[in-house]
Amino acid sequence: MTEKWRPVVGFEGWYEVSSKGRVRSMPRTIIQKSAAGSICAERRAGKMMKQHENNCGYLYVALSKQGKRKAYRVNQLVASAFFGPSDLWVNHKDMNRKNNHVENLEYCTPLYNRHYGDGIERTAAKLRKPFYGISPSGSKVTFNSMRHAASVIGTSTGFISDALHHARQHKTCKGWKLLEVTDDDE
Repeated sequence: MTEKWRPVVGFEGWYEVSSKGRVRSMPRTIIQKSAAGSICAERRAGKMMKQHENNCGYLYVALSKQGKRKAYRVNQLVASAFFGPSDLWVNHKDMNRKNNHVENLEYCTPLYNRHYGDGIERTAAKLRKPFYGISPSGSKVTFNSMRHAASVIGTSTGFISDALHHARQHKTCKGWKLLEVTDDDE
């Protein structure tokens, strides 16, 4: 398939995105004020934008317009340019977050995206990952799943997940200190 280029929605004339998931800046003239106070025009050539991977495995690029810089996920730029803007989520049909070819992307609901492919199995595997807790009395207990910990501690799996994975300073839940199993623990 021939690579097709379309303007990035909201950045028309500044950036383009391709059907293969590449992003490039367009040639343009930048008007700047020098240190001496004079105004000068600088011609900038277009270039292919470097893509980076975020902590969830998605590729993103940093786009600038009128002095404001922001990171955008490439899959969202491709879908918006080729399918039109939408509030829906973008699904990768092959479940490879780095494959941003237009034929690999589709708009979907959050529920559909979570259940797509092996999504349920991946979520279940996270819930079954072993970890241990230190009880309020100081005894160490190994839990084989979040569900197991929730039943012992007397709370929900959501609170256990928050304590283990989110920005909780002490990773505690109802007086229990929760710690993930590391290679040193095994």
